[in-house]
Amino acid sequence: MAILPARTSIGVKLALRYGLTLLAALSLFALGVGSLVEERINSEAQLALRVQFADLVDGYEAAATAQGLPMAREWLHERATQRVAANERTLELGVEFRDVRGERVFASGSLASVEVPIDRRIIRGERAELLRAINVGRPYAFLSLSAPVSGGFLRVAVSTQRFARNASDVRSIFLWSIPVLLVISGLAGWALSRSALAPIAAITEAAREIGENAEGWIPTTGSGDELDQLADTLNEMVAGIRESVERTRRFSANAAHELRSPLGRIHHHLDQLDGARATGAGEAEAAGIRTEVTLMNDRIESLLRLARFEQGLPDGQATALDLAEIAQDVGSFFEAEAEAGGIHFEMETEPLVMVFGDRSWLVSAVSNLVSNAIKYASRGDRVTIRVMGDATSARLDVVDTGPGMDPNAAETVFERFERATADHGIRGSGLGLAITREIARAHGGDVSLSTMLSHGSTF
Repeated sequence: MAILPARTSIGVKLALRYGLTLLAALSLFALGVGSLVEERINSEAQLALRVQFADLVDGYEAAATAQGLPMAREWLHERATQRVAANERTLELGVEFRDVRGERVFASGSLASVEVPIDRRIIRGERAELLRAINVGRPYAFLSLSAPVSGGFLRVAVSTQRFARNASDVRSIFLWSIPVLLVISGLAGWALSRSALAPIAAITEAAREIGENAEGWIPTTGSGDELDQLADTLNEMVAGIRESVERTRRFSANAAHELRSPLGRIHHHLDQLDGARATGAGEAEAAGIRTEVTLMNDRIESLLRLARFEQGLPDGQATALDLAEIAQDVGSFFEAEAEAGGIHFEMETEPLVMVFGDRSWLVSAVSNLVSNAIKYASRGDRVTIRVMGDATSARLDVVDTGPGMDPNAAETVFERFERATADHGIRGSGLGLAITREIARAHGGDVSLSTMLSHGSTF
């Protein structure tokens, strides 16, 4: 069952938690201190009683040894009367002497008006002394100490009133301090919660501003604490979202541009076809339309493949593969095409370069690189596939001595529909390298480019 409303703020919850925790700690402290003080007060009561008892016993025993028991009893009675008169009124000292049968011989002070039989265990000699509370008909109990002495038994009693009131005063102080502690702990909890939540409020405000105008960053304090780590994570997420939005914007603009051109050409061919119907010369225009539709279909298919590759490898699709064997198969497929164009084609592969992935995806990635290298190479150029690796990594290079490109374009060529090299009339979708990069990343790798104008490229 919920104690607080469902929409209670974190600040209120933290304030209550801080306050209750502090109150619990202070209460336990108060209980502990109160118990120690009460124990100390009780110890003082016992000490006061034992001091009185020891003084009377020592004097009595000395008198009994020097003067005999009758004189010692007279001395004890006189000394007890003096002690009762001299002691504090609140202590209510009482002294009693009983003979060996347990019969009272005399009593002074608080014990004179009440008959409290002596414990039989003392009479039977089972206890050397007996300290216990007795009821003498007063509002507070009396603490008595009984012990055998020469010729009988001595009992001394004192009232616990003064000591009980001291303990009660201590308890009252702690009891009345609880409301004060509650207020102080609540205020302290509120202040601590406000201080702890201040960075979260700043993060919330910054996030709201970013949501409204898509600018700015989440602030950090530089302390490196959990809130700074949260802010850094949110900033990374914002950066990723902005990059994704910008990539989507560029993709949409490029896709619209790429699809607008074939659509315009199709429209032109249709116009020409309408004009050619009268003469029956429409075959060339129909062929042009088929070509443009095929081109659009290829680009749309490439877009769909790219979207599929961006989602990563499905679970259970990856298996152990030899990258060198994949490179050999791709090289065998393109070798005839390269030789037909007068291009020298070479393979430099180490055996058993193992990777974990999907064969069809990797074949597609390597084919894109080799196809591009052959496509842009000229007669007499060289295309080389190199495969190397060790126990922790695998590397495949496609090296060509073709026209190369501006090194500044080494990253932009991987963007969708980007074609940094002059195509010289070569047609393409501009998606092959983007697809290759997504495949590599889906396998835990990446694709990079080293290139220079007129000096070829290495992917």
